[in-house]
Amino acid sequence: MIRPSLTEPLKLKELRKKGLMLLSAFFAAASQNVTVDTEESPEQMRDPCETAIYSVINMEFYGPDEELVRIDQKVEDQNQQELAAGAYSSYGEHPGYLWGDPELDEYYVHAAEVYKPYLTDTAIENYVQTEWPNALRLHRANIDYEIFPKHLTLDKAQIDGNAAGISAYEFFVYLEYVTAPDPPKHFDFIGVAVCTPEGKITHLSIYDTDQLYEQLDEDAKN
Repeated sequence: MIRPSLTEPLKLKELRKKGLMLLSAFFAAASQNVTVDTEESPEQMRDPCETAIYSVINMEFYGPDEELVRIDQKVEDQNQQELAAGAYSSYGEHPGYLWGDPELDEYYVHAAEVYKPYLTDTAIENYVQTEWPNALRLHRANIDYEIFPKHLTLDKAQIDGNAAGISAYEFFVYLEYVTAPDPPKHFDFIGVAVCTPEGKITHLSIYDTDQLYEQLDEDAKN
């Protein structure tokens, strides 16, 4: 679970500006923002969308997750076999998905299952249709490390003329990354989530602003 932090990350003001720009891409009328105290447990959060975002953040950023590490290793093994056979291809068709590596099918099945309580079916499809799934990029089989979110800030946008009761949030994740014996390193992520009144996320975007993915790639080479 997200560990409480008594101090706000130094870069939060800069990240907040970026987050507002992301929200503006969805809602031109988004105005006043209200910061939500996320040191509460999900059960204490009044907005079901807050609970959904909190849960997804913990699934994405707390790890390494054993199942995702297993899938990552399987994908890597399959890639190496295809390279050795001269049959490697980075493109493949997937039922229900636009594109991606064929060996990622198992990840898509896993993602659909774990995100089902929090995302709509369309949001699940869109969220995993990335060049390389975010979750797999954070949960690696070939590095001895830990990651966990230390601070989460949720800002709710006020949407004019919102008859449908849609909720829109920007969020900021302050993440700690540890590879012994090195001291912990800190990375920031920003994101946007749009939810139904029932708390189902209809759109989810998460951005690696501090290049943790590149750090993991570098550490994997050492």
